[in-house]
Amino acid sequence: MGDRCYMQLTCKRKDQSVFEELGFGRESDFDDPAFPDCVEMIDFEANYAHGSDLPTNVVYLGTHDAGYEYGPESYACDGETYLDHATDGNGGFSVIFDDGGNPDPANLAQVKTFIAHWNKVKAMLAESTPASRKKGTN
Repeated sequence: MGDRCYMQLTCKRKDQSVFEELGFGRESDFDDPAFPDCVEMIDFEANYAHGSDLPTNVVYLGTHDAGYEYGPESYACDGETYLDHATDGNGGFSVIFDDGGNPDPANLAQVKTFIAHWNKVKAMLAESTPASRKKGTN
């Protein structure tokens, strides 16, 4: 049967079918006007958080809850690079600390890289549609 978890992601409406093929269902239009043409996709029983099945050629970001064998993560893809990082399940990132209470520099760098990537993907999803650019609304 596998190890299942809840996953959610936001993607462009035009890429919805890519995620439906994996088992995601469209939850809703993303009702934030700052994210035109985006939809929220949900998979209530994602097997191993879809492991290596998530695409790397479309733009999306999201989160998944913990399974039995893995913890919660946030993930983002800019259409070329997919990155993920462990979280606490409430929006905070997991960081490794040494016995002296100091954060591991390499792990901290990974968190900073992920946050920059997440923000880049978020900006890509927020780009306006061609029609609104023509109207000068962006």
